[in-house]
Amino acid sequence: MPDDGHGRDTTGRPRHARDPRDAPDRRRGGSSIRRGRQQVDETLRPHGAQFVIHGGGPPDVLEGSWDANLTVIAFPDAATARRWYTSEAHQAVAGHRRRAAAGALIIVEGCPPDHRAADLAARIRGS
Repeated sequence: MPDDGHGRDTTGRPRHARDPRDAPDRRRGGSSIRRGRQQVDETLRPHGAQFVIHGGGPPDVLEGSWDANLTVIAFPDAATARRWYTSEAHQAVAGHRRRAAAGALIIVEGCPPDHRAADLAARIRGS
């Protein structure tokens, strides 16, 4: 898959975090990701964020295909996640991740605890 050097293929589809061998700088990937992991927790704490999923080995793919690792970090809300992403503390360690793994970083609004699948259908019909 052609890559633009920033973890995006040139067809415009985001790439999920893959094996560090796919990293923009393979030679430094291992030590760079270790440095970033040692520092990232301190960037999350002031924003009330916590890891929900962090690697965990190959997923049990039930449908379709999946060839990536997955990390999910929960924040109180999307605005807080954006503040974390643009914070000086995160930007200071983000380069380690970018050098160590090709992938996408996205913000997605979560669902309330009482969410039901029918709620989405009702929202779609109402718009």
